[in-house]
Amino acid sequence: MMKTKTFSLPLFTLLIITAIYFTSCKPDEQSPCSDASNTIVNLTAIELNKVPYTGFDTLYFLSKTGDTNIVVGGGKQYYYDTKYSTQPPDCPQNQTTQYQAYKINFIPTKGDLSFTLKIRKIDNSLYIISIKYPIVFDESFSSLGKRDLTYFYYVDSLKINSINYTTINRLIPRPNIGPIDNSYFLYYDLNKGVLLIRSQKDNEEYSIIKK
Repeated sequence: MMKTKTFSLPLFTLLIITAIYFTSCKPDEQSPCSDASNTIVNLTAIELNKVPYTGFDTLYFLSKTGDTNIVVGGGKQYYYDTKYSTQPPDCPQNQTTQYQAYKINFIPTKGDLSFTLKIRKIDNSLYIISIKYPIVFDESFSSLGKRDLTYFYYVDSLKINSINYTTINRLIPRPNIGPIDNSYFLYYDLNKGVLLIRSQKDNEEYSIIKK
């Protein structure tokens, strides 16, 4: 008569414990990756004050030929720039930071001048994107309204269409590759905003008219 092999209870228990040990995470083998998180970084009141526009402004510019160009703001459109990172670096993306930003599209109602203004917390910069010319003017918040001792892109006083303006920054396009193109430039004032856009390549200029 064939005998059936049986396991004793202590041996069976030992096998179960061994299986659990090798298939479960041990305390010192827990994943080193941080839990997923999201951080929101908003623009400060000081940074918001770098732009004098309400968003629905009507701006008047005089062209070099004497024509009046009118642009109207389409309102402040807020959004967030998102940056992803990992903690530690070898882990999957698990950290998200959202940086507040907004833009104003200035749409022409008379003439051919138009531009978009952006203020972005992700790099603490102001951007003015010309629609007429394929260029982007930008400047950091910290430089606006201050004398730039390196490039001298600051003007203490400037008369435009018989009006005196002060503490003006001269913005130029800053390409990622290649030399700076000085044939385009823009004057910006903390209290009045965009004062003048000039293209020496096209011999064109648009200067603010006080209304």
